Amino acid sequence: SNVYAYLNIMLEEISHKEANYEVVCQNILEVLLTCMLRNSHLTIIQDRQMILNRECAQIKNYLDSNYSENITLDTLAALTHLNKYYMAHAFTKYAGLSPIRYLIQKRIQEGKFLLESTSHSIAQISAMLGFSSQSYFAQAFKKATGKTPIQYRDEFSNIS
Repeated sequence: SNVYAYLNIMLEEISHKEANYEVVCQNILEVLLTCMLRNSHLTIIQDRQMILNRECAQIKNYLDSNYSENITLDTLAALTHLNKYYMAHAFTKYAGLSPIRYLIQKRIQEGKFLLESTSHSIAQISAMLGFSSQSYFAQAFKKATGKTPIQYRDEFSNIS
């Protein structure tokens, strides 16, 4: 393309600094921008997807770091300044599961670790993970692992 030719002319202008070289450079920049805009009718969509992926990565990092907090779709929508339904849809496409399912999965994963490595009670672990109640933790844990937290801990301590 002509881009290199224009850039070379600009470099010449900048290095020789003849009268009004700034005006010449400014005009060349406008020509370059126009050339780029002509070719970018495809990249606007890519940019939107890139921005969305960045927002989704931000949500994932936020969930990974703050899983013990009380997190709702509203929390995440506020974080990304996106409509919560749009955000949830985009995240589901990005991560393969909804933000709330991802959050529960993350909490269960941390729960397994706490059951294996600490002697905290199920109630304490449930609170540390951010579950609203011990019974909700036990129910979510059993759904994810096929075992109750107590069964999991007992089985793990028999192995090690």
